[in-house]
Amino acid sequence: MRRIREYTLIGVGSVVPRMREDVMAYVTSARAWVERDAVRREAILCEARERLVRNAHFHGRANCIRIDEEDGTLVLTGRLPSYYLKQILQTVLRDLDGVSEIRNDVDVTYPACGRDG
Repeated sequence: MRRIREYTLIGVGSVVPRMREDVMAYVTSARAWVERDAVRREAILCEARERLVRNAHFHGRANCIRIDEEDGTLVLTGRLPSYYLKQILQTVLRDLDGVSEIRNDVDVTYPACGRDG
């Protein structure tokens, strides 16, 4: 015998529709959470990309940087021509809402890309 909310499941009877409602409510709630998370993630990525495009240091180089977000961590990959720009990149993106950490995996190579190569 298994208890589901206020109903006792002995056979099938009238409990099945209630179980179906519970499952549908759970699925709907899970979908809403996933959608909110996707919207939050997209907002973070858009803001980060916008900051790079507007920053004079990355004019012509913004497309050389790939930005991703994993559970509140901003992950940066790509190539830049100097360690100075790698540091500036982190500084430009450090105070984004919803980001608790930045993992800067950008490689420093010359020529990098964009206006350098």
